[in-house]
Amino acid sequence: MLVSKTSVYSVKPGWRGEALSELSRLWTERAKIAASLIEPGSRILDLGCGEGLLRQFLPQGCTWKGYDLRPLRPEVGLLDLDNGGYPDGHFDYVMMLGVLTWLSNPIAVLQRALSSAPFLIASDRRRRWRWKQPLRLPTRSDELDRMVAVTQWQIDRKIEWCRDPEQELYVCRLRHSGAYDGEISNGNTKPN
Repeated sequence: MLVSKTSVYSVKPGWRGEALSELSRLWTERAKIAASLIEPGSRILDLGCGEGLLRQFLPQGCTWKGYDLRPLRPEVGLLDLDNGGYPDGHFDYVMMLGVLTWLSNPIAVLQRALSSAPFLIASDRRRRWRWKQPLRLPTRSDELDRMVAVTQWQIDRKIEWCRDPEQELYVCRLRHSGAYDGEISNGNTKPN
């Protein structure tokens, strides 16, 4: 049985080994794709980072700061985005890989991220889950598009990297529409 903050989900017996192996493969691929959207030497704020998998794929010279609701490593800070928590500081990229689905008010978190970085990289997946109840929004890339439309973020680049009848996975780089034209803090020009 899996437990989230708001619900309990039942899954079929025997799913664990196969499902965890598949999730590990997908999370690794997602981290590599997300890291490919980051400029060398950037400052990274990784929200909902789990064990910090993204960190090992970052371009040269990047600095990384990770937070999670349930930190799995000593270098990961504790943070509850649903209760208004948000780290201080200025970064070049805010990362939310697989995070927005789990938030009770993802738009509020996207709004808070506006003040901390010119770019935000988010990902999500849509899948026919074996759970009794579906996940909350946004679980499809078009739902992320609608959320972004009511914030000052704009989709800069979207990579759909797995699409079949069972699931759709994507990584999006968002750009703050009102700030940071030109250079990011490391002196590089904005990403292509």
